Amino acid sequence: MTVPEAIAAFGSLLEPASPVPEDEGSCYFVFPHGIAGTASFMIVEGRVARIDIDGAGLFTEAGVGVGSTEADVLKAYAGRATVEPHPYTAPEGHYIAIAPERERGAIFETDGTRVLSFRVGRADAVRWIEGCL
Repeated sequence: MTVPEAIAAFGSLLEPASPVPEDEGSCYFVFPHGIAGTASFMIVEGRVARIDIDGAGLFTEAGVGVGSTEADVLKAYAGRATVEPHPYTAPEGHYIAIAPERERGAIFETDGTRVLSFRVGRADAVRWIEGCL
């Protein structure tokens, strides 16, 4: 969806936290009311590519979120979840990748026990470790 469509669906103004440089205009993040916080929306070529959740209180449609256990995620996404070493915090930290469904997927970042953050959206975009490429 486009940013105006995301604003209508989310029910809140979504804006960058700071001006987006012209050379980065094809990929940037917007935040509720332009304030970086728990939720951020990655915009690629004018459309929402993924949503990142970095704090408690927001959950997936399966009912898991920040603070859920790895077991909760594996149960909620049984048959679709794969535990992988976290690229930066392994061996303790993990990625729990949810197999794409209709080209959409998710990654839950954990400390080996609990979810620290997660992102959902286009299967390619959720794999971008550093955000916008």
